[in-house]
Amino acid sequence: MKGITEFSRRFTRYGYGDFLREDRNVDLMFRVWPGTQKLLLWGDPAIAAGYGRLSTFGGSRGVDLCEPLFFKGRQGSGEPGHRDPYIREDLRLPGNREWTKYGYSYLLWGRLLYNPDTEPETWRRQLRSTYGAASGEVERSLSSLSRILPLVTVVHGVGGSNNGYWPEVDQSEAWQTVPLEEVGGVFSGTIDGDYTASAYPLMYFFSVRHSGGGQALYPGLAADLSNQPYVTIRSTGS
Repeated sequence: MKGITEFSRRFTRYGYGDFLREDRNVDLMFRVWPGTQKLLLWGDPAIAAGYGRLSTFGGSRGVDLCEPLFFKGRQGSGEPGHRDPYIREDLRLPGNREWTKYGYSYLLWGRLLYNPDTEPETWRRQLRSTYGAASGEVERSLSSLSRILPLVTVVHGVGGSNNGYWPEVDQSEAWQTVPLEEVGGVFSGTIDGDYTASAYPLMYFFSVRHSGGGQALYPGLAADLSNQPYVTIRSTGS
């Protein structure tokens, strides 16, 4: 099946597409794949329960959830004691305990995927122990905030990969033309500061039109990512 989805039917890659045929001879489990190293807090009982109810759709076997810090070691780059999600030391949790931030998320997914009709008291106990009298407001606020990105992704899902799609900050539109100046055979241009004031520079792509016709997509990133988010285009002739 992968031989098909990687080529002629690649558009089915981020869905169940061809996988739920009635005559299939393998089981299927859905995967909630983070696809990103962004670390926004999430917690909505309604969405978690919805996944639980629908995870057996078409005879499927359930859901495999990749937890929030799954990409802390993205592509084998994780090392013990490294890649803390907090730059400021006073915000870091001692002993690499940043996973505790997501305890509420783990609880919701774990209980509601298993039983979508779990009693709310199951998670409200934890909220009360942490937030006391404010627990009700915390539950309602986080639930509402947690529905924003799923809604944007479904309604405006222009891509399934975070390499080229960042729904929190829509930078997908053509925003301006950048003049390039040649200095010593190197063409360079300055990108507007408001556009580059982002903590996620991998989202910057440039379509460069050559004088001889055609265009190319940049950047070609340096191995140490030192050329982000600015891109220098070297001259290959007039």
